[in-house]
Amino acid sequence: MSTKDRHEVADLVVIGASVGGMVAAIDAADQGARVVIVEREKELGGSAAGSPEHVAIGGSWVQHAAGVEDDPAGLVYDLEAETLHHLHRARTVAIAEAGPSLARWLTERLGLSIELAPGSSYRGHSKPRLHTLGGPGAAALLEALTTAVSKHHRIRVLPGIAASRLETADGAVVGVELASKRRSDPTTVEGPVLLACGGHAADAELVAAEAPDLADLPARGATTATGDGLRMARAVGAHGEALAEHVVTGLMAFPSERPLDPVLISRGAI
Repeated sequence: MSTKDRHEVADLVVIGASVGGMVAAIDAADQGARVVIVEREKELGGSAAGSPEHVAIGGSWVQHAAGVEDDPAGLVYDLEAETLHHLHRARTVAIAEAGPSLARWLTERLGLSIELAPGSSYRGHSKPRLHTLGGPGAAALLEALTTAVSKHHRIRVLPGIAASRLETADGAVVGVELASKRRSDPTTVEGPVLLACGGHAADAELVAAEAPDLADLPARGATTATGDGLRMARAVGAHGEALAEHVVTGLMAFPSERPLDPVLISRGAI
């Protein structure tokens, strides 16, 4: 990752250091790429820090060891039934088929302890396939990812810096412009860009435009999901897909800060 006149060059620029961004950075760096991660917050982890972290996998070695017969096709079948087929089938199949190798990667690459969650046959799952990652919430996963990122000699993290604009040339994205007042920070990073900077649920204007029937519901997710990535992508001609699709549960409008176990909702609680 060369630096000259506050300009850096990388094989991959990842915008956002939550779970998706860090996994992508580690995978690319393990394959020899030089990666720069740009994260506007000072700490890594993004909105995942406050999220329950269960991974739905069909056909994992964990299930096999527990005597559970399952496969990716079974997961796809249950997801289609639960959503009344309101999903992108090709994308769903691709994600489901990557599950077993993901389970191996989480244990072998990150050293996480992975096991089936107690009572994990709920919310449409016909088999126990919700996997926990060795601790409450996403704490264990984020700790493992942060350690792997910080120790990788091919990954450079730029915390506390916001990406302000995607740079283009001949119709392709070739880098990102950064907004930082520190003279030690680069102002641009050149390279292919992966936007992994969250959603837009905390931006009332975007929610009202994309899913107007949700406009009056309180945003119960991360306050950092302000749609920055969506705006940057649209500014260079990209378009969103299925932004109006959503699932509303009792968790979103619960009138206090007390946590409500999703198992209760799945069993008909009001």
